Amino acid sequence: MDYPKKIMSIAELAELGFSKEFLRQIAHAPGAPVFRSEGRNSKIYFKTPFLDEFIERIQRRQTRKKCSTPTKYASTSGN
Repeated sequence: MDYPKKIMSIAELAELGFSKEFLRQIAHAPGAPVFRSEGRNSKIYFKTPFLDEFIERIQRRQTRKKCSTPTKYASTSGN
């Protein structure tokens, strides 16, 4: 996706169609392309050149987790 700016806040990305809740969640993920302004009520800013790649990585991780869930097999006792 092409973004109008290289650094954008959650509010600006929400105007482009992203969910604010989703953006807040990924902002706290390890390795997220974010930084925060100083102060008590600091704003979260995303580095947009890296945002799409980061979202794809998260989605791949979630897909792997769903696929690798352990399957329970019923144990049968042999005669």
